[in-house]
Amino acid sequence: MNSEIGIMDGVARQVGGASGIGAKSLIDEQFNDYKDCVHSVMTTSVLDEREFNFTINAFGTTVGRLIHMHSPGEDGCAFYSETYTGMKVPVLGFLFNWLLLPSIYSRKQGKHWNNHNIEESGSAEDVLPVLYSHAHGE
Repeated sequence: MNSEIGIMDGVARQVGGASGIGAKSLIDEQFNDYKDCVHSVMTTSVLDEREFNFTINAFGTTVGRLIHMHSPGEDGCAFYSETYTGMKVPVLGFLFNWLLLPSIYSRKQGKHWNNHNIEESGSAEDVLPVLYSHAHGE
């Protein structure tokens, strides 16, 4: 599923060839009419029938988490997305979160990113059959 998400995101790819929990993917995307950019290596932390989540690590610690949850709904599929940024390291985390992080990834960019995730997930029903066919040589 990690590589499927990478293809769905357009300009993402697996790093190291592994898939599943612990696998690394490089995501390189522009969104918000190309005003914002995400370029990060993510590690798959949850991958099951209801969730696919990633962590972003830098400086030897987690600096971001992406949470994607989905479930059957009345009209199809319900999708939920959250993005967390920041370090939970005493003193250094506080300095990073309050002084440096807003200039790297603002709250406004986070909202745009979540909107992008939701819009992108809406195209999954068109993209996933193609990915499945490609993966199984059909």
